Amino acid sequence: MNWESPVTIAQEIASQIARDTDDYIMSEIYKTGVTVNKEELIKALNYDRDQYNKGYCDGFNTAVEMEWTSADQLEEHIAKLNEILKKLKGDVK
Repeated sequence: MNWESPVTIAQEIASQIARDTDDYIMSEIYKTGVTVNKEELIKALNYDRDQYNKGYCDGFNTAVEMEWTSADQLEEHIAKLNEILKKLKGDVK
């Protein structure tokens, strides 16, 4: 996927934001009384983000590649997507 963010941040600032975020996450975890290895936690969070991004890209590519052969088939897919949207918005349980 060739999406590029419309916002760019200088590398030094991005690195400082990442460090500050890591430190904040750790301080909040320590407040709960849980002890974790910072490096391992950050590695796991980054892995989760990478997996999310991969899943998003795979899903996007699948949706882009879908081909419908009839209006009925397209309407069926739209209905399913609308149900998913309602669930995500909390309109349906």
